[in-house]
Amino acid sequence: FFFFFFFSQMQRKTFLPSFQLRSFKRYLDDKTKIKEEGKKTINAWEISMINGRKITYDEFWNHYLIPNKPVIFKNLADSWPSYQNWTKKEKKVDNGKEEEILVPNFDHLESKYGHLVAPVVDSPSDGSSLDDYSNSIRTEKSVKSFLSDWKARIEKGEENAKKSWSYLKDWHLVRQVPNETFYTLPLIFSDDWINRYWDSLKGRESLSDDYRFVYMGPGGSSTGFHCDVFGSYSWSTNVCGRKLWILFPPGQEELYMDSNGRMLNNVHQVDENRFKRFREAKSFEVIQEEGETIFVPSGWYHQVHNLRDTISINHNWGNGCNVEGFWKFLKVELKSVEEELATFKEEMGDDEWEKQCKLVLKANSGIDFEAFGEFLKVNGEEFIQRLGEEQVSDEETYHLLFNCLQILDVIEELEKHSKAVKVVEKIRRSSFSNKLKIHLRDKQFQ
Repeated sequence: FFFFFFFSQMQRKTFLPSFQLRSFKRYLDDKTKIKEEGKKTINAWEISMINGRKITYDEFWNHYLIPNKPVIFKNLADSWPSYQNWTKKEKKVDNGKEEEILVPNFDHLESKYGHLVAPVVDSPSDGSSLDDYSNSIRTEKSVKSFLSDWKARIEKGEENAKKSWSYLKDWHLVRQVPNETFYTLPLIFSDDWINRYWDSLKGRESLSDDYRFVYMGPGGSSTGFHCDVFGSYSWSTNVCGRKLWILFPPGQEELYMDSNGRMLNNVHQVDENRFKRFREAKSFEVIQEEGETIFVPSGWYHQVHNLRDTISINHNWGNGCNVEGFWKFLKVELKSVEEELATFKEEMGDDEWEKQCKLVLKANSGIDFEAFGEFLKVNGEEFIQRLGEEQVSDEETYHLLFNCLQILDVIEELEKHSKAVKVVEKIRRSSFSNKLKIHLRDKQFQ
């Protein structure tokens, strides 16, 4: 109703100054673009490479966030401590040509982080298939042990794995060394609702998490075909090394699924009896070099291969442009859980069954409807506070207002879902919802 109140006032044009009118019209235009870009002809996509030092947030917003379009940035990581300290220069011969490249500085990494433990994925021990992700094994290993094994393989001339590999991935190094700054979050990725929410839970150990990761692996290691959690965006910077990204635009998901709804896990090993139409899928391949940062948009499935010994820093993140996709992700996940547990409903009774569905949803996805309500609240309160500060530019004001209106829209969508009634009631009872409306009125329409 608040959204339609704005719209009615805009139509009346009786109390909106010109900036407010422009701001709200831009919001409506951006909302339309987000929906229309999802219908864009796949052949119209291209992946650009641009100088990350020169792009403004508004340019990133207009050309990549709103269109949900991938891009590679140069020069975003030049001053990072990790870029300078985790690597060293070394001469290598590549395709008969000698060149100087960055390689892992094993001595520094071991002395700095060797005492820590990190998740490591090992390919099948029998070497049956380099890319058989479904048979790979994830274990917790000491960083020292992982680095020692990696270094030993290089010394034996086995750095480009052909039969087996180990890949340190999804390492929450920021959580393990919270007082160390080994990179700087680029401004264009700073409106990060996901990590802002999980950071707000620090001190509540059972809930605390983050989506900031370090990856380290030899040439030949890889990550299977997937779409990022929550329908989030991701960015990934190569501190050293080279990666091949195979990217699939949204809207083709039925081509990656078999008749049982199971997703393909490797684009190089496709059982065409199961995935009969996969060859119809459109995709893009792009090489990411050392020091480069790739932005992977929401809903883009991808598979990634390390072509050299590679270290990367990655974030999953989201904001007002894809928060509606986050809500859709949760609805789909709950429906999937309910279908899996349907046979137990009569035996459990409705209340217990719904409780178990919520527990499984949170176990599988890391978040449930109630936590999603808190996610909206935590981020909305941040925007309210920022709107109340002095010296906020018109551009930043617009992006803050956009975020607030997106939150209100998602709350309205929550109201339509029978399992989210209590979540919405809790939001409505809190001062957050009213504060949000008051700040929108006072800031945009004073």
